[in-house]
Amino acid sequence: MKLYLDVGVTRIQEYIGRTAGADEGQLRRRRGASRMVTNATDAGNFAVLGWQPNDETYTAEGVAHLVRPMAAPTQAECGIGLVEQVLIRLREALPHAYLEASWARAETYAEALNRLESARRLLGTPSLNMPDGRGALAWLPPVREDPYASRCGSCGLAAAESAVTDRKSQPQCDDCILRDSQGRPAGARGPVGADRQTPEEQTLAAVSELVDAPLRPVRDLNQLGRLPRRAVEKKNHIATIYADGNNVGALFEGLSPAQATRVSKALDASIKHAGRFALAQIHPSCDPAYLPGVVTTLAADDVLITVPASCGWAFAIHLVDAFNEEMASAMSREMRDSDLGAAPTLTAGVVFSHYKHPIEDAINAAETVMRSAKKATNGAAAAIGWADLTQTGTSEHSPSRPLQWFAGNRGLIDHVAGLAASQRQKWMRDISTAIQEHVPDETITGFLSDEARRLGLRAPGLEQLPLDDVIALLQIVRWWTPPSPGVGVSSPASHDRLEVS
Repeated sequence: MKLYLDVGVTRIQEYIGRTAGADEGQLRRRRGASRMVTNATDAGNFAVLGWQPNDETYTAEGVAHLVRPMAAPTQAECGIGLVEQVLIRLREALPHAYLEASWARAETYAEALNRLESARRLLGTPSLNMPDGRGALAWLPPVREDPYASRCGSCGLAAAESAVTDRKSQPQCDDCILRDSQGRPAGARGPVGADRQTPEEQTLAAVSELVDAPLRPVRDLNQLGRLPRRAVEKKNHIATIYADGNNVGALFEGLSPAQATRVSKALDASIKHAGRFALAQIHPSCDPAYLPGVVTTLAADDVLITVPASCGWAFAIHLVDAFNEEMASAMSREMRDSDLGAAPTLTAGVVFSHYKHPIEDAINAAETVMRSAKKATNGAAAAIGWADLTQTGTSEHSPSRPLQWFAGNRGLIDHVAGLAASQRQKWMRDISTAIQEHVPDETITGFLSDEARRLGLRAPGLEQLPLDDVIALLQIVRWWTPPSPGVGVSSPASHDRLEVS
C-alpha cells in the first residue's frame, strides 16, 4: 500500500502575475516567480521528508507528484501530518502562493486518481482526513493584517519588509524580494542551487531547435514590442494571450484512471507543441536573434504568453489550430472504441496593450475575454476573444468569434487590413453615427460595400456580413498581420502524431 500526494500551486497565473505598475522590473519579477514555482515544486525537494517522486504520472508545472510506501493501513491516519510538513516547506519557498494538497491511499496511482479528485471536492468541509486514507488541504496566502503597515512597492498586496528595498528604494514584501532575486540572470542571483528549467527556458530551447538558431530571451516588454521586422506603425505595443482547454473537466469525468493518466500526458504534450509551433511561426517576422514571446505558462491545457502586438493574431490562431489538430490526433486511438465525444479544443483571449501598461491588467483582461469566448460557444468549439486596452468604445463588452469564423473570413480580413488606418477609423465613426441615428444594419453594410468598391478594395461578401461581424472585423484588423501557414517551420500536419498510449 502507498500514500500518493499531489501538492502544488493553484491559480498559478494569478500568482506569477502578482506585480503592480509598469516599470521594467515587472518582467523580471514574473520570471522570478516562475522560477520559484518551478524549483519549489521539484519532487526531489521532499526526499528529506520521506517522499519519493511519483513516476507513475506525468510532470505538471507547479505540481509535485509524490508517493511514499505505507507499512500498515492504519498509518493513513497520519497522512495529514505528513502533508503539512510538505506544505510548510512549500510555503517557505512561496510566501504568497495559493497552495493545495490532496492525498489518497492506494496500490497504484491509476487507482488513486479518482480518490484524489474526490478528496479535492472536500475542500471547505470538515472532512479533510478520512479514515479510508483520503484528504485535502488548501493554504491561502497570508492577509495583510496590519492596516497601517507599509504596502509592498511591487505587488501592493502584502506588508512590506522595511529592511529590504529594490533599486528604487521601494520596500517590498518577502515574496517580491524572492521574485526580484530569482528573476535576475543566473550569474547575478548568487548560489541558489541547481535550478530546473522554467516554462520559458524549456520553450526557448525547443523553439531554437525548431528554427535552427540559438535564440535569446528579451530583456523587457519594451524590447518585446520592438521585435517585429516590418515597418509597422507602432512598435511599443504587446499582445497577451491567455488560453484554456474546452470541456476538459467533463472529458475526465468519463475516463477511467488509466485513461485519465494517458490523456493528461497527451494534453500536456499537445499544448507544449502548439505553443512552441506558434512561436516558431511568428519568428520569421521578428528579430531573428530573439524568442518572439515571453512564456509564463505552457503546460497541461493552460497558456499565458505575451508576444509583439503585430504578431498577436497570428500567434493565437496558430496556437489554437495546432492544439486542436494535435489533440484530435492524440485522442483518436483512445476514443475509437469508446463513446467519449469530441477531443478537447482550445479557446484563447487576446489583449493588446502598451508595453508600459500594467501587465496584470492585460492578464486579467485576457482571462476575462477568454472566459466570455468560452461562454459564447458553451465550450463546444474553439474560439478567440479579444480586447484592445489602447482603445475604447467597442460595440461589445467582450467580442469573440469561433476559430472557424476567422478561417471563413480570412480573405476579407486580409483585404480590409490593407486599407489605410485613417479609412478604417472613418468607417468605425460612420458606423457609430449610423447606429445612433437608427439606420438599418443592411443599409450600413451596403454603404460600406459601396465604399470598398469606390476605393478599389476587393472585399467580396462584405455586404453579406451581419453588422456585428463587420464591426468585429474592423477591430481585428487594427493589429492584423496574416498568420501565413508554412512560414518558419513545418505545419503540425507534418509532425509525428502524439498518441494516447
